[in-house]
Amino acid sequence: MRELRAHISALDNPDETTLRKVKASVERGERYANQFTEDIINVFQDSVAKLGDKLHIDRHSVNVFSESFVRSHLIFQFSKCLDYCSSNIR
Repeated sequence: MRELRAHISALDNPDETTLRKVKASVERGERYANQFTEDIINVFQDSVAKLGDKLHIDRHSVNVFSESFVRSHLIFQFSKCLDYCSSNIR
């Protein structure tokens, strides 16, 4: 995110406006990451559930697999970094 990098470079001597811009950029990044995660879950959840049923795999195990797939993705890690930044900005 180019805009976030530009705001971070201005954090040497931040004013309220700069902090608000950083907060807005972080929140926008969180929204993108959350939407991407929801899209991944929506695309794969049905397919994985059907495959799990056909292979007689416990539903809980299928859900754990789906969640681990999402958590291993770079976007999820990015989202966690943004969560950390967001909590520090507040």
